[in-house]
Amino acid sequence: MVKMYLNEPVVVSQAEPGVVKWGMWQFPSNIARMRDGGIALQYSVGQDTVAGYKSAFAVSYDQGDSWREVEHFPSPAGLLLKNGDILRPKTILGLNTDWIELTPYDRRWRWVFVEYDLYLTDDIPHLLRGIRLERCVPGSNTFIMERHRVNTPGEYMVVTRDLSHHPYGTDGDFLNAQFCHRLRLAPDGSVWMLTYQNMKREGDPLYASSFHVSNDNGKTFEYRSHIAHDESFELPPEKWIYPGEVYEGFCEPDIAFMPDGSIICIMRNGGKLPMFIMRSTDDGYNWSRPVPFDDFGVIPGIAQLENGATVVVYGRPGVHVRATDDPQGLGWGDRLSIISTERSSPLYGGSSCGNCGIMALDSDTVLVTYSDFEYPNPDGVLVKTILAQKIHTKTSVNL
Repeated sequence: MVKMYLNEPVVVSQAEPGVVKWGMWQFPSNIARMRDGGIALQYSVGQDTVAGYKSAFAVSYDQGDSWREVEHFPSPAGLLLKNGDILRPKTILGLNTDWIELTPYDRRWRWVFVEYDLYLTDDIPHLLRGIRLERCVPGSNTFIMERHRVNTPGEYMVVTRDLSHHPYGTDGDFLNAQFCHRLRLAPDGSVWMLTYQNMKREGDPLYASSFHVSNDNGKTFEYRSHIAHDESFELPPEKWIYPGEVYEGFCEPDIAFMPDGSIICIMRNGGKLPMFIMRSTDDGYNWSRPVPFDDFGVIPGIAQLENGATVVVYGRPGVHVRATDDPQGLGWGDRLSIISTERSSPLYGGSSCGNCGIMALDSDTVLVTYSDFEYPNPDGVLVKTILAQKIHTKTSVNL
């Protein structure tokens, strides 16, 4: 059992009154240590579209107690590898397809309000394939981009078709690049690349989460496994907490390497549909049957502490954390709500984007970052805000 105690939230950044578009002052999930010991946080201040994304940056040098907005990080930030390199994913915006010669698509698919052309990766020109990472070596402050050929069996590359009819859309058709969702460092020093992609299957080409592993400090990656959507996991609509949602497939995964040697993985499966958890006891080659972790959840983020606690943050609706000190990751405490599911806002009916960040600060404390769509600014006006908040834990060993 893990007890959690929350500090008061700290403001990182606030939008001007009247800023309401989806994507602005949201998505503060990219949090990392800088080489100089400070904390780096990247978040979105631009509209959420397939072909455009504007980031902002903030740093803290007092363990998240105060923040300063910056134009760029003063020190390299990302995943620190065993050899001293820092590695981070590189986001590539969608490429306008007007100038690209593409073979006929394998399938055209309409999902909710979006239409897609789906291509098998081998049918996409070589130079448009690959996952981009950036590396900064010791003694340097410069990141150099690398391109990795990382293919999951059966994956599609996707052209998002003209979304000008949608309020958050973009004129034209855009090829979505392959991308890395997260990088994680295993206890043995191997680097795990977590991705998700649409998959060729008998039903709708829903997302699958996949895992690729490097044993040479991220210079090369080998496919390890993937977890595809299966209709047998789905709950009948009459059991949904939030009606009218659509299953997306397994996406936005995060993993943790547990004390007993197993790996747990927690994944999104829909905007407000159950989030799932599973375990691997053979280093990620095979996974147990996914079971619901909570009734909802997007972009779960996991942090592990030296006191034995494993903490997960997730949201939508609201913002929540759950924790365990079970070495196998099987038994979890009830969720602790930072923003409740019941709190609503004129913005999209929710109070937060739910895309949160998390990192370990010390042996028993994590720092979480999240958005609040209605947080008072110094004048008392409710505005979209990026917040950081410390959570202290006590495990069953030291309660």
